Amino acid sequence: MAAKPHKPIPFDQVLAALLDPEKTFPPAFLRSFSDLELRHRIELMKIWNQIDPQRRIHLLEDLEELEDMDYTVSFNEVARVALKDPEPDVRIIGIRLLWGVTSEGLAATFIRLMQSDPVDGVRAQAAAGLGYFIYMGELEEINPELLHTCEDALIAAYHRGKSVLIRRRALESLGYSSRPEVPAMIRKAYSISEDDWLNSSLVAMGRSANSRWGKYVLASLENQKVSVQVDAIHAAGELSLEQAREPLLQWLEDGVEDEEVFLEIVWALSSIGGEGVRPALEKILEESDDDEDADIIEDALDNLLMTEGLADLNMFDFDVEDADDIETKSTKSKSGKHGSQ
Repeated sequence: MAAKPHKPIPFDQVLAALLDPEKTFPPAFLRSFSDLELRHRIELMKIWNQIDPQRRIHLLEDLEELEDMDYTVSFNEVARVALKDPEPDVRIIGIRLLWGVTSEGLAATFIRLMQSDPVDGVRAQAAAGLGYFIYMGELEEINPELLHTCEDALIAAYHRGKSVLIRRRALESLGYSSRPEVPAMIRKAYSISEDDWLNSSLVAMGRSANSRWGKYVLASLENQKVSVQVDAIHAAGELSLEQAREPLLQWLEDGVEDEEVFLEIVWALSSIGGEGVRPALEKILEESDDDEDADIIEDALDNLLMTEGLADLNMFDFDVEDADDIETKSTKSKSGKHGSQ
């Protein structure tokens, strides 16, 4: 007997639950915000500011977590409502939820927020959000004029930003850009004797798809600060840096205490591939007693399969530029929406 189709929750019931401060908002209602119809978006906008501010923040955090786990949902409409919220934390999460959207109007909104929002954190997150426009521009998926507008705004923010965080996020987004002035900006950030700038330079290097940065990334793997290690490992994976394979495999063999470092090594190795990587990942999967880690390692093994397939195609001189662009969870959440530490 066929299962009965899931019955949608009436949207007025969802809104009533949002407005009820006495009860926890049911997690089962979260999917009701995916791909909102226009009439439901209008209804949400009407009551949005009546919702307790902390509940608005928690709602968006829950939507972001759900979207990271399930790529079939999309909360773009709710995120657009959040961009006008008086609470800066709501605006910040709203920008993050819109990663992957490249409308010209949204680019203009992000530029406006980056230039004039009263809160540094919002301006910095808007600069990070513009990174996706640069990325898609380099893939020739958006109008060249829109790409240049975003690049010009980010370069101006880098040189004249009101805070170091805004300037760093602008540089990280420009990492995707092939503009001739960007490499000098990355080298300058790398040379500054402050870890935060080093973090941002490594993020930009990883996004550049340019092996010229290999020696800088390799040197940073030996840094004693965990956040620098994380960004260096991530950059090594994004650049498919073969010289990093042996150091990372040895790191795994010796044991990794920090969980974030461990997971970044797993993902980086799955993107680099080559001799010894598959046995190492299969071994740690077999030894893992953490279900969440095991899921991530299994995903990394799937990613490694793609890496190995592309290597085989390259060996036979096939054109792989049109291969599907599979964005890993690590890339989307860290390098994309959030930036460096």
